[in-house]
Amino acid sequence: MADSRQGDPHYCLSGCSVHRQVHNYYSYLSSYLCLSLSSTQSTFLPLASVCLREGASVLVHGTEGTDSTLQVTSLAQIILDPACRTIQGFQALVEREWLQAGHPFQQRCSQSAYNNSKPRCEAPVFLLFLDCVWQILRQFPCSFQFSQHFLVLLFEHAYASQFGTFVGNSASERSKLNLSQKTVSLWSWVNRPQEVERLSNPLYEANCLVIWPSVAPQSLLLWEGKNLAPFLTPDPKCSAHSQVSVQFSGDSRVEFRVDT
Repeated sequence: MADSRQGDPHYCLSGCSVHRQVHNYYSYLSSYLCLSLSSTQSTFLPLASVCLREGASVLVHGTEGTDSTLQVTSLAQIILDPACRTIQGFQALVEREWLQAGHPFQQRCSQSAYNNSKPRCEAPVFLLFLDCVWQILRQFPCSFQFSQHFLVLLFEHAYASQFGTFVGNSASERSKLNLSQKTVSLWSWVNRPQEVERLSNPLYEANCLVIWPSVAPQSLLLWEGKNLAPFLTPDPKCSAHSQVSVQFSGDSRVEFRVDT
């Protein structure tokens, strides 16, 4: 049935106003993300450069050492160490640099189903880290064993999960809550063969080289997959095969490799 208000000029103007507000919202959001991502990535690149070229040990410390410090050290390891770009290597990185280092997940993810802290403590620090990883993955799609499905899964479980991995603000709190006896680790679920296959990147080829991502604003995109997670294709192999076939349709050698 047609909407009787469609002929009303006020209704049309109202619709245009809403469209303009939505457009402005996404523009502001995109600008904010580009600024945040550029700032974060511009920090870890010099760190990685010093470690690689001079072979020097670097001390990184922020205000408390549990937020932006962890972003910088984690991202530096991802571009320097190919092991961190594998599924199990990335798990070890999150466990070592975030969980054991004391990132306050319960405070920062204040919208979590298991949290009752004050909203003022909320900050999407871990989400920004995952977003940065996705930006690098998008620029080097063959250098990561995992797909964006893995990053989305970690984002979702950081806020609400039936596992105890991200519960609490520190390893000490998780120990006092006796979570190892009351819950199961998220990693035990992720490491099941069928889950590993679902989260794997079909384009992956082990790359032992250092990867240097671009941090120019035009190189950064809005991570739509995070917000459209329920609509992502269940089988990433289908979309990956389709994308590669389209991009390299003129190269018979690449076509043969993709089809096989």
